[in-house]
Amino acid sequence: MPISNGRYISPTWINNQSPPINASELQAITDTLQNLDGIGGSGRGYIIVGTTQSGATLSTCDYICDGASDEVEINQAIQKATEIGANILLLDGTYTVSNPILPLSNIMIEGQQYGSKNDGGTYFPNTVKITSSDQNVSSLIYMDNSFDNTLYMRGITLSNLSFPSQFLIKYGTSTGILYLSNVYMEGESVNAIIPPSDEFSLHAYNSALISSTLSLSNSYIENCSLNGISFVECGAIAQKTDTFMHFNSFFGNVTMTDCQKCTLIGNIFYGSLSLQSGSGSTTNHVCACNNIMGNTFAAGNGITLGTGTSYNNVTCNGGVAYQGGTSFTHWSGVTDNGTNNYVSNNMPTS
Repeated sequence: MPISNGRYISPTWINNQSPPINASELQAITDTLQNLDGIGGSGRGYIIVGTTQSGATLSTCDYICDGASDEVEINQAIQKATEIGANILLLDGTYTVSNPILPLSNIMIEGQQYGSKNDGGTYFPNTVKITSSDQNVSSLIYMDNSFDNTLYMRGITLSNLSFPSQFLIKYGTSTGILYLSNVYMEGESVNAIIPPSDEFSLHAYNSALISSTLSLSNSYIENCSLNGISFVECGAIAQKTDTFMHFNSFFGNVTMTDCQKCTLIGNIFYGSLSLQSGSGSTTNHVCACNNIMGNTFAAGNGITLGTGTSYNNVTCNGGVAYQGGTSFTHWSGVTDNGTNNYVSNNMPTS
């Protein structure tokens, strides 16, 4: 048989004549060739999805969208990709959904080409966008698997500019893990990311995140732009593990409520940073043991340690804006209303 257990077996040739082959052998060859679609250099290939609006055809794609209810074809592609162990590749274009995309466990959704952040902090646009034209769509992407809610996204722009009430990524109740690389969020959502009520980990790189209240554990956020983000019960609360954020740009005021063992290093804040204890779901409402080090603040903004904060390490932060000549505008420094916080070696305010 030319194919045995998915591997090629050299047939026996007699007098330069091809050996006979039966129907089962043909089926084995067919199955093997189909499964090759799921094999790539990293062990996973791609199911390719395109849109007719950008000129895609079935000669270049596995699934074709037409700009209306594109979640139908994308969800079909996700189902197929899960069956053969592949990822989803979206070709250039805008994909418009009328119901949420429903990723299955451990799937990667990747755009064909994606932008990156330049030295000025702005982003070159991705060539793939997911959006909606229906105000009744609750979210663009909804993760609600009972046993694994791990989602990987790369090179995608998620947009709800038309309907501010829509969420971009929404989780169900089970533990969730979200990996973002070069993912750009745009819109006016109250919460662009709705985390699960159970434990949630976010790993974001070179992405732009907006308007979310995040409770994080075992998370890592690097070189991202964050606008309208607040943090509640992050870090080691309730036996959760550390959260690490560095080299990010924070726009707007940032609050951290009942957070523990979070580390913020080398970030730029264009608003203020406030640590506070609150009235969340935790038994002990305390904001403690966070490390705030080496961050830069825009003129007039600073750090406030609220009542109930304790044992936070706030060192080597500061900010000065040069205005020409000998004129400088300083940051507002650190205000410590807590107890046993360590505040040291921060830049003067004048």
